Amino acid sequence: MKAKKVIFDVKDIEEAQSGYKLEVDIRASPYEKAILKEIKKHIWISTSDITDRYGYPDRSIGSNLARMERLGVLKSKWDWRKARDGRLRKYHLYTLKK
Repeated sequence: MKAKKVIFDVKDIEEAQSGYKLEVDIRASPYEKAILKEIKKHIWISTSDITDRYGYPDRSIGSNLARMERLGVLKSKWDWRKARDGRLRKYHLYTLKK
């Protein structure tokens, strides 16, 4: 087999040496933006945390959290937390996947 020649431009080499500047334009729904805002503030969040704070419907937040988990952005677990009424309840909690 013949060896192929690869030619780089000087700009490509300079960019590689300086490091890439990745700018991502996020076109997320308002629900996803609220989810990401809350995850920045708290490590583990539940659907009721977001619905209480933003007033979004429970089903919309839950379906967006599940979709983000399927896409590999979030991971989840079930854990006991104290509810607003003071009793311990089991909540489905989400956090960013590392």
